[in-house]
Amino acid sequence: MERILGLNHSDKNMQMLCDNIPGGIFKCLFDEELTLLEMSAGFLSMTGYSYEEVEHDLHNSLRSLIQPDDLAEALKTVREQLKHGNTKEIQYRLIHKDGHYINVIDKGTLLVDEKGRQAFYCIVIDITREKKIEEELRLSLERYQIIINQTNDVIFEWDFRNNAFLTSNTWEKKFGKNLPMPAKGFDNILLHPENSPINPNDFDEVKSCIRDIQARIPYIEKKLRLKDVSGRYIWCKMRLTQKFAPDGTPLKVIGALSDIDREFQKSQTLKRKAEQDALTGMYNKITSHSLIRSYLQDKPDEVSALMIIDIDNFKSINDTLGHLYGDAVLTELSRVMRRSFRDADILGRVGGDEFIVFLKGISSVDNARLNAEKVLRLFSELRSKGKIDTFISCSIGVALYPIDGEDFTTLYRSADHALYQAKKEGKNRYAIYGSQSLRHLYPKSSPQICSETEIETPADTTSEKAEILEYIFHVLYNTKNLKQGISAILEIVGRHFDVSRVYIFENSDNSLYCRNTFEWCNEGVESQLDALQTVSYEDDLGGNFLANFNEDNIFYCSDITKLPKLQYELLNKQDIKSLLQCAITDDGEMRGFVGFDECRQNRLWTKGQIDVLVLISEILSTFLLKRRASERYRRENDGLMSVLDNQNAWIYVIDPETMEIRFLNKKSRTSSSDVYTGRHCYEVFMNRSEPCVHCPAAHLTNKCTSHTVDLFNPRLKIWFSAEATTISWKGQRSILLTCHDISRYKI
Repeated sequence: MERILGLNHSDKNMQMLCDNIPGGIFKCLFDEELTLLEMSAGFLSMTGYSYEEVEHDLHNSLRSLIQPDDLAEALKTVREQLKHGNTKEIQYRLIHKDGHYINVIDKGTLLVDEKGRQAFYCIVIDITREKKIEEELRLSLERYQIIINQTNDVIFEWDFRNNAFLTSNTWEKKFGKNLPMPAKGFDNILLHPENSPINPNDFDEVKSCIRDIQARIPYIEKKLRLKDVSGRYIWCKMRLTQKFAPDGTPLKVIGALSDIDREFQKSQTLKRKAEQDALTGMYNKITSHSLIRSYLQDKPDEVSALMIIDIDNFKSINDTLGHLYGDAVLTELSRVMRRSFRDADILGRVGGDEFIVFLKGISSVDNARLNAEKVLRLFSELRSKGKIDTFISCSIGVALYPIDGEDFTTLYRSADHALYQAKKEGKNRYAIYGSQSLRHLYPKSSPQICSETEIETPADTTSEKAEILEYIFHVLYNTKNLKQGISAILEIVGRHFDVSRVYIFENSDNSLYCRNTFEWCNEGVESQLDALQTVSYEDDLGGNFLANFNEDNIFYCSDITKLPKLQYELLNKQDIKSLLQCAITDDGEMRGFVGFDECRQNRLWTKGQIDVLVLISEILSTFLLKRRASERYRRENDGLMSVLDNQNAWIYVIDPETMEIRFLNKKSRTSSSDVYTGRHCYEVFMNRSEPCVHCPAAHLTNKCTSHTVDLFNPRLKIWFSAEATTISWKGQRSILLTCHDISRYKI
């Protein structure tokens, strides 16, 4: 009796333990209906049924509780596992009494009970929450990978320890299959330049990049040219971020190559337009003066010469033969002059009929004299060769560096004095200035000391506009705050052209709306910035506003009363009389516009003003679109990383061959101070010196792309469920590990 009472007491303790462990316990026959023989209170609570309801409503059938879509696969897996022993571990969904599904892990052992029947003794654990998290994580990683695959940037990694250079599959899309990638890093490019995809002229940039890496600079940005799939060199921006070991030793570089060729070529075209004289193609006044100043600031240890060339009696040519003929003369003169000097020399048109030539590194005064004589011959030969129908001559003033001046202002004044003397002596000749006297005059003439009166040339409005464009480039290329830079430019342009208001509107992502993002107002003009934050092209502008822009993307209206009703009403509220707007376009689609309002009177814009304002708009558009795209990509990337970092699981990506970590989410990174990419996962997470024996990654094959195991982590002292999945990470075959803490499920 005592033994019976003891067994009864032990049985009650065991029953109480079974009823209170997480999850549920049941015993079922291995028959067609998987007949339930015993169930713990935890199992009944999990499914929402009572003992009586399971017996009368479900007829003790576990089969009726399993989601039908999962049943066949679950039974198939059980039979496969029983071939290797008498245990099973499967996942399926149970149907709760109220109809919702419960994801469970079912672990059981097949035994023969006291009646000789085959029966499973099972423990089931509710993993619905974990499954939901896993699915959300999978979708997040999938979105992250899709974005990486869809970007046009080439992502690459340079591993210093293995001297390996790995790239994303976008390399092949951009540069082709046959173009060799720098498989052993940038060092190999310099050792074998003949096989390099990089333009040889940019090797200095590569050397500079290597020096920066060796100097342990954490972020590096360079521009260089790479040969694309068609064999053409295109401009790319290379951004590098270094990864370091705890002792500061560089481990690897993660980088991105962005195709900026179209953007770069456009900016270069705009820059050339701003630097060049429109008629002759030579440098304009501002640019030529700036280039000479920059050269002289370095104090070169060599003699140079500055020549000012003035066409004799050019006004009479325009008056008698017409301005078109005069333009043809200037064009032909500039063509033969450009062909007659070295590429290193600086040639510019600095006035209507005045040119400047700066000769770098001449050997002597005789060399300056020979060049001046050459220019005189060029002018005299134009008529003899039938290029023009009238006699053309010029006068030239020459000054030598450093004899006649060590800075541009002094040197230019000296050359101008010499030009004055050549004109005074009868024209069609040159004069070379000396510090005390004019040393040489051609044709023969008595040297004279020039007066100190400087000869001024007429103001050049084209040069003034070029100066504005030069200022804009300077601001945009050097500003760290785009908002402040654009605001400063709008003010300069507004004041120079004396307009009432200068502004920028940018479209919404779907281009249904636009909003005022930048604005400058002249004195006494009311700001419209706050009132124009959501302007509908359809409701506020009548749906046909874009039709106002011509084929050159310009909308010019000298009188707004002639506009459609809705457009007129909106503009009239802003006191606008006339306006000029230039579209911001990206790949042929309008993304907004830059505008200039006149609120005082109906204004007529000249062609020259329109051309300059359009050019300014194009420059602003280029920089604004670039910055907005950069901001958009950064927000998307930050959002994806935030999703990964907020998962309550250890998530990391490893190299399947070396087991080195390629990516870590926040929970993984912060698990210990010595966890970082580049280390072996088994070292940092499992405190082992070699790969884990039961690592789920070891079970992955071409057919088996996912595997889950439960492991004990001796470092964190927890049980966790580790799922390994084969993925492509940055174009490389990798393994994603997702680890959940399941310590509470372990008995």
